[in-house]
Amino acid sequence: MQSSKLWEARISGGESVHLYPDKDDEYIQISSVALGSPAAVRCPRFLPIRLCVDDNKFVIGTLTRRSPQIFMQLKIATQFKLFHEYKGLDVYVRGHSAKMAVVRDYHHSESEDEETPEIDFEDEETPSEMV
Repeated sequence: MQSSKLWEARISGGESVHLYPDKDDEYIQISSVALGSPAAVRCPRFLPIRLCVDDNKFVIGTLTRRSPQIFMQLKIATQFKLFHEYKGLDVYVRGHSAKMAVVRDYHHSESEDEETPEIDFEDEETPSEMV
């Protein structure tokens, strides 16, 4: 069974939180993003939550007064940062980190294909002879 570590981070407005897997064979999964409890009253109409990986920025979700929490299954296997730009507002991000599953490579090499015996169908009955 795979062991995982739960984590939670608070993102204050105008600041960023840097996250990274502990080891090369681990990933971090973001499970939920939510406004702090009293913050829903002060929340702007739309609050985009941004993710930055290798100088590429993405919006992973948008919080609103009507939707103060979003759920997702976003797995990231490299260092990244999360941020939002609304000062005076805290956002909480929860998830877990775990070891990556081992993927085995089951490809056929050309030498394996050459070793496959050929089948001689001359001795087989044809469908008309089988009646």
